[in-house]
Amino acid sequence: MKYQYSTVLEEAKVELHWSVNNDDIIFELHAATTGWIALGVNL
Repeated sequence: MKYQYSTVLEEAKVELHWSVNNDDIIFELHAATTGWIALGVNL
C-alpha cells in the first residue's frame, strides 16, 4: 500500500507510515526490535 505520509524515528530504527481516508487513519509501523512496540494517538 502507498501511504500519504511517512517519517523515520529513532535514528532510522523506526519507520511510521500513515494515510487518512474519510473517517479512518491507517498506520503501518516498521521497527528494529526484539520486543514489543506501542503506538499512542492523542486527538
